[in-house]
Formats: sequence, structure tokens, C-alpha cells
Amino acid sequence: MRLKTFQNFLLEKFGVSESSLMFSNTIFRRVRSKFVDFFYSGENVLQTIETIDYRILNPLIYNKELWSDFPVIQFEIQIDFNKLSKKDFDKKYPPSTSDKNLEILGVGSYPSQGLKKGSVVNIEKK
Repeated sequence: MRLKTFQNFLLEKFGVSESSLMFSNTIFRRVRSKFVDFFYSGENVLQTIETIDYRILNPLIYNKELWSDFPVIQFEIQIDFNKLSKKDFDKKYPPSTSDKNLEILGVGSYPSQGLKKGSVVNIEKK
């Protein structure tokens, strides 16, 4: 099927068609790559539009029937990253008043000797 024979196109500005979901990993990797580059750069702001076109998407189409109903030929992703100081972050996103007494000191695990495959073997052992 040639691109010029497509009869109906959708602009997915406010939603995503099911056929777009098969490209979610590609979109994620592209945006993550831009974020990592931005994070380690000396820049404080990044505003760009990333385009993923048909040449990249075509080999990733695994459901031709679904794709032919809603052909996705390109993604344009608007990326806006801003670095904030801690002070600016706290001002923009103040902590919730209900979380004032919540402190997470750490996360860990400890092997249990009193359980075996979900059954209590020895209730006295921890």
C-alpha cells in the first residue's frame, strides 16, 4: 500500500488510536534519550519537536490489519523540559499537608524461615 492511497487520516492530538500503541516503546526510547541528553547538558530548558516518520515505523508494524484501519505514518512529539532548582521545585510543587508526618527511611527485605511456599511451617521463626 502506498502512502498516497490512504483515504482517511486522524490527527491524534487528544488521544491515541489502538494502532499507535504498537509504537509506544519507540516513542518512549526517543523521548528518554532526549531527556538523558538534556539532563547531563548544561542547559536549563529544552523545547523541541521530535519526528518519528514512516521509515522508522514501518518495520515495527506487527498487526497489519489493525494498522490498515488506522494507518500511523508519523509521530510529532513536542518536548518541553525545564530544570528547576530545589527552591523553585518546592514553590511550584509544595508538599501535601497530609504527608508532613510521612518519612520513608529505607526499603529492604529479610529472608523468612517460617514460611515455605506461602504456608506457615514454624510460626515461632521469623
